[in-house]
Amino acid sequence: MGRLVRTTAGLGMAATLVLTGCSTKASNQGGGDGGDFKTDFGVTDSEIHLLEIEDLSGVFRVQSLAYTYGIKIWADEVNEAGGICERDIVVNVKDSNYKTDLAVSLYEAEKGNSLGMVSLVGSRCSPR
Repeated sequence: MGRLVRTTAGLGMAATLVLTGCSTKASNQGGGDGGDFKTDFGVTDSEIHLLEIEDLSGVFRVQSLAYTYGIKIWADEVNEAGGICERDIVVNVKDSNYKTDLAVSLYEAEKGNSLGMVSLVGSRCSPR
């Protein structure tokens, strides 16, 4: 039950962050041009990119697949309703294979392409 609460809270926070980004009252300090207001990395005139790093081929595979499908359902429903600020949600799903070093490198490679993360599953300390 605790995981469900954390996942729901995380998705709620991500949605809140994305929705507040639609405000035209914010200062124009972002990196891109979003029409009437500036946007930053991970946001174009037609899409909002979010990152999801999951353990899709390791010990948390079943749990990660459930999160991935749930997030896809959410993104599909948002997009069918017109998106957020008339932008479609694109979720970039990456498999960490339950390897911390791979998850870190995936994040480093993708952080400039995504507005934020909607999910990160897996925990493992690298051997010393």
